[in-house]
Amino acid sequence: MSLFEAEVRRRTGEEDLLTSKVFGSLSILDRKAVLLPFLRSIGFNFTENEIPSLKIELWNIYGNVEPDVIIESSQRLAFIEVKLDSPSSREQLEKEYRQGSKIKKQFSLLLLTKDSRIPQAVIEAKEALIKDFPKAEINWMRWQQIYPILQDINKGAIDQVSHSLLSEILRLLESKSLRGTTGIRVEWLANSVQSQESLSLLCEEIAIIAQELTSRAVAEGIDPVTPGGSSSNLDRDGRGSSLWEPSNWFTKYLELAYKDSNWVVTQFYHRHLYVRFYLGREEVDIGFIIICNSGNAQRDILDKQHLLFKKLNQHKGVEMVLIPLNTWKSTEEVKVVDSSSTLDAEMLRKFQWLDLKYKLPAKELQGPKVIDKLLNLLLDMRNFINEIELYPKQSEDVDTQNQSITVDE
Repeated sequence: MSLFEAEVRRRTGEEDLLTSKVFGSLSILDRKAVLLPFLRSIGFNFTENEIPSLKIELWNIYGNVEPDVIIESSQRLAFIEVKLDSPSSREQLEKEYRQGSKIKKQFSLLLLTKDSRIPQAVIEAKEALIKDFPKAEINWMRWQQIYPILQDINKGAIDQVSHSLLSEILRLLESKSLRGTTGIRVEWLANSVQSQESLSLLCEEIAIIAQELTSRAVAEGIDPVTPGGSSSNLDRDGRGSSLWEPSNWFTKYLELAYKDSNWVVTQFYHRHLYVRFYLGREEVDIGFIIICNSGNAQRDILDKQHLLFKKLNQHKGVEMVLIPLNTWKSTEEVKVVDSSSTLDAEMLRKFQWLDLKYKLPAKELQGPKVIDKLLNLLLDMRNFINEIELYPKQSEDVDTQNQSITVDE
């Protein structure tokens, strides 16, 4: 069994992939220095004498059950049922306990979840087993408890390969917010105050720029677009951010949205001009964004791609990128498209937006002439879109049945 067991078996769910990477890695590490201390820490009483016969397997079928993790030696057997977001089942735990107890007298069952308290399924399964197994034990642990156990083992006297692989497991758990709390550092709070002051100054300046730029743009036939029915033409990538997704709590960019006064915009996020200020990136983007994975917008892109690429050759400063589905516009784009490319419907369905833009470096943003620079690029982009006739039409008919839209607006 290897850390690629899930992929080998074509089990592509997040739960199975995590199980495979964590327990697959543990199965190939030093058994005395890593695996045995880990198993003892999660409640399995394997001994050093059992090390030669100790093995870990995933998703083997035992009678009418298929435990996620099977740990077996010559003397004892242990099942681990792994959950991330899927619910625990009393019936599943009861069946696994009954089956495991048939195989070996010394049997243990552990449920591993993200829950903050013991799942009701554990309590109910014990109650169902008590008649036949008066001493039945179904243990439960949180994923967040696994992290410090592995962290402590990684600090011990282990070989370099084990250290490197454990470090990667810890990074994986961190990326999925399964590390548990390590406490708030004083410098985080202190630095956040400094950042808040800089952010306030930045937002104040953007607000002044927005007012003056919008006023001058309107005189040139470019009107602000109101996003999401709000009273401002300022878009941020906030929305109601989930408590469990802290990376999305903070705004990553601020966007001013516009349209030519002759365009009809029925939905803000389908197609519009923009000026986008990124936080943490030393540039401002001035461009036009359009939904590309289905509907009339996609058909327009495909019908006009020859002219689009021709104009890209004439406007060397314009960059065209495709942004993936379910990805914030503020993240790094994965595909830059040049004039030698060919677009087709299958390719566009893999993405959410097509973005045409000028990039204005931070060094060009200083001084009172910043408004002139932004306005000139905004006008150029408006003219670029008008030449291609890629602007929104009266019947902006987006096929919502075939697209997965994650919009900030």
